[in-house]
Amino acid sequence: MSTPTAATPLASLAGRWRGTSRLFTPWTTPAEHDSDTTAVVTPIGRGNFVTVAYTWSHEGKPCNGLLFIGHETKREVAHASWVDSWHQHEHPLTCVGEVDASGALSVRGSYPAPEGPPWSWRIAIETPDAATFRILMYNVTPEGEEMPAVESRYARDDA
Repeated sequence: MSTPTAATPLASLAGRWRGTSRLFTPWTTPAEHDSDTTAVVTPIGRGNFVTVAYTWSHEGKPCNGLLFIGHETKREVAHASWVDSWHQHEHPLTCVGEVDASGALSVRGSYPAPEGPPWSWRIAIETPDAATFRILMYNVTPEGEEMPAVESRYARDDA
């Protein structure tokens, strides 16, 4: 029997999901944009890795993204790569963080700002129960202030 890894709790989310996504754009009016969202969670590599492929829309235009999540068990470090058709276009954001005992993921990567020091992007996946999960994304200033960027809430899609 294999030892459970921190990715294993996320592997329990395997399947199809449906919900709502909220994009926060404080520089626009309105500052919040809601859309329908779908996700497919797929465990790979004996459940040690997970992909989360999702769809959403902005102003009626379809968008999609992918999270690839893994875990380095000896150092208790989670790794993720993230791409999204609206947020970035040419390369994935590489993130590092952790998965806690409850199965909640928190990873963070940095990106260059137009001026000044780099900013960060934090991605969290919370699994309050077996029937729901949330993806939360935050834009993080160089000083460490987090601002909500995305909140997606999912429920199992049994259709």
